[in-house]
Amino acid sequence: MPEEQDDHITKPSIIAAHLGRLQREHQLVKLNIVGTDNSFNSMLVSIDPAKQTMLLDVLHPDTAHQQLIKKKDFNFNVESDGVKISFNGTIQKLVEDDGKPAYFVNFPDKLLYKQRRQAFRAPISKGDLLSITLTDTEMTKSCKGIIDNVSRGGLCLQIDHGENWHFEKFSILSAQFFTTENIEIICDIEVRNIKPDQVYKHTKVGVQFKNLDKQQKRHIQNFALRMERQMIKRQRA
Repeated sequence: MPEEQDDHITKPSIIAAHLGRLQREHQLVKLNIVGTDNSFNSMLVSIDPAKQTMLLDVLHPDTAHQQLIKKKDFNFNVESDGVKISFNGTIQKLVEDDGKPAYFVNFPDKLLYKQRRQAFRAPISKGDLLSITLTDTEMTKSCKGIIDNVSRGGLCLQIDHGENWHFEKFSILSAQFFTTENIEIICDIEVRNIKPDQVYKHTKVGVQFKNLDKQQKRHIQNFALRMERQMIKRQRA
């Protein structure tokens, strides 16, 4: 089992950043109704970092909705890319958002961020726009994308739908990219996760490095470490 590290996040700006990512990626979340064994799917409809509030999609079926309205207290849980996020919340009121009902909830005082160390991925800052070229094993076609985050074991890529590339889980591709230190990496990768987003017209693709030599491993480790340090500095700012 992977080792996990827990962090209790209390800074509203960092809480907003994590919730904002879940909202942008349309992640399904679990709402466990306190005092019951029942949990139901929901989604983050929107967040307001300035007011430190959020809107959650109502539960279905209606019996679940009525139960949550009565109990009000819930536990929020989601797991994405090796990270578990959870917090306790309370329904403040039922509101309408663009003609649809939603739960109005305040930001939590603290958010539990549980990270699997072997799956840890540090985001690439907006100032470091890193492109990547993928090529099939027959070297007959290729596409370009952007590196969204990096770990010692792999990458998360953002591929525009205009590239018209069909990804298959567990397929092997060749990748070529430069690190933030302008070091060229050419290696094989294995596709592990594929998440199309029709709203933003791109696909998030999680890939794992394959058969890196010692020098490549060292460059990747240094690259991931620099991005981790940059992320920590941003969180503490």
